[in-house]
Amino acid sequence: MKRADLVRHLERHGCQPRTLSDAPSCNIGPQTMLGRALAVLVVIAATLFVAGCGGATPTEPNALGQIHFIDSGCACTPPPYPGIPIYVDGKVAGTLPVFGELTLSLSPGTHTWSADSAGAGTSVLIQAGGTTTVQIFTNLNCVDGCADGASASRP
Repeated sequence: MKRADLVRHLERHGCQPRTLSDAPSCNIGPQTMLGRALAVLVVIAATLFVAGCGGATPTEPNALGQIHFIDSGCACTPPPYPGIPIYVDGKVAGTLPVFGELTLSLSPGTHTWSADSAGAGTSVLIQAGGTTTVQIFTNLNCVDGCADGASASRP
């Protein structure tokens, strides 16, 4: 390409030679620079969005579900009452207060919970965004099986 052709091409795109002997210099206006910066930001934002959601679906792929334990029953001994360790998939996941509640967040799928580290456990299906409630009944030294009589006291 000849110099004259190059100069004409550059002039069509906003470039002007400073002198006849100088190489052309391009004068990029603020609107052009802003447009380019905005385009770069849009590309970066789109890349981060796709990376953040795994690129699979617009839904939340890593949404958790919950298991909610509620303890009830009776106590025929005075407090304090020891907490109940809750094991999920063989590991301690939390402590349920006697006659209290405990909520744990878990990944969707089948899990096994137990109140005993050596226990076989009970399987529970956790749904993404859902809550599964487990009722636990505690009898602390009430020989009559938590009857409403005088020997049983409920908190």
